[in-house]
Amino acid sequence: MTYDAVIVGSGPSGSTAAKIIAEKGYNILLLEKEKFPREKPCGGGLPIRVLEEFNYLKKENIIDSYTFGGYAYSSSLKYTAKIKRKTPILAMVIRKKFDNELVKIAIDKGAKFKDSTQVKDIKIKKENTLIIFKNGQEIKSKIIIGADGVNSIVAKKTGLRTEKIKTGICVYKEIKLDEKIIESFYENEKYCHLHTRFQKMKGYGWVFPKKDHVNIGIAEINLDEKIIGTHIDINEMYMKYLNILKKQKIIPKDLKISNPKGGLLPIYPLKKTYTNRVLLTGDAGGFSNPVSGEGIYYAMKTAKIAAEITMKALKNEQYNEEFLSYYQDKWRPIIGDEIKLLIKLIKRQKEKPNENIIKYASKDPILANLMLGTLTGKYNIDMVKNQIIKRYLIDSIKYRFI
Repeated sequence: MTYDAVIVGSGPSGSTAAKIIAEKGYNILLLEKEKFPREKPCGGGLPIRVLEEFNYLKKENIIDSYTFGGYAYSSSLKYTAKIKRKTPILAMVIRKKFDNELVKIAIDKGAKFKDSTQVKDIKIKKENTLIIFKNGQEIKSKIIIGADGVNSIVAKKTGLRTEKIKTGICVYKEIKLDEKIIESFYENEKYCHLHTRFQKMKGYGWVFPKKDHVNIGIAEINLDEKIIGTHIDINEMYMKYLNILKKQKIIPKDLKISNPKGGLLPIYPLKKTYTNRVLLTGDAGGFSNPVSGEGIYYAMKTAKIAAEITMKALKNEQYNEEFLSYYQDKWRPIIGDEIKLLIKLIKRQKEKPNENIIKYASKDPILANLMLGTLTGKYNIDMVKNQIIKRYLIDSIKYRFI
């Protein structure tokens, strides 16, 4: 059998692409190397724009809870910006359940699913693609969508990634807590906590309360292009972060956390995310928010675009890279420009401006709303950058000596 499309990787990106293509009647195979359901390194915070664009998620009862505001702390912990809203700023999910339910949706739409199946090699031929599994089995497909994460085998085997890439690193733990404890610490509104540049680390720490869980993590996101593969001792930093959280009374003093999970985060999109009969989406293409490390929106958005281009390719029987280049042409102005602008703004921020912006936001609710909204993906940075700059300049004069 030759499939119309094989999608490697069954996270939000892969399952979204499978759902969109399969519901149009195409013969789709969704592959996953792990046994489902499985854990995934993630805070589990969904930007509201995910639900706005993929509104079927609300109907599937897979959203765990909603967050209606939060607190952002400066590196020195001297300043705290807070925002409390009547509408949610984040939707919270348990990634193990979320990913599993997205796969079920794809299957319900007609996609075939095969887990515990690891891809060993990929051969791009004139008439089709050949996918070789670790157990020696082979299948054919007209086109492949690589949605297999930051260490994508599809990207490596098709020449789209030929060298070591710049990555961030995170450590987190999802802890089950009694709902009454959640309410006592984070109120009914499930207020989240964000620590920017914790102990001058280039990244941030987070506390995401959910219905009966709390997700605590820390991520290093170093945008220095010259530094590749060099990271801080993230586990040691995580232990320090937990101690600070207990001192600030953000988590229970008797909360015990062992065996935290870790993972890598892409920082820059790959220069090229397509080739003959191949498209890359989500982490495989390097799509991630360089401020927060959040990648679910980019994963699902690039999957949607890739699915549209794939169906056009199947309809026109055009699988060459010239035709598939429309994929990159389409995601670049939507996602690429946003990531590029965020990276540009971050690189301009040294330690003192970072401290100051939290200081000003702690006194200016409008700036606080803009900053937290940008960090959580509620606002597109291109739409609010001028407002942020304006408020920052006004506040720098108004609060300079306070």
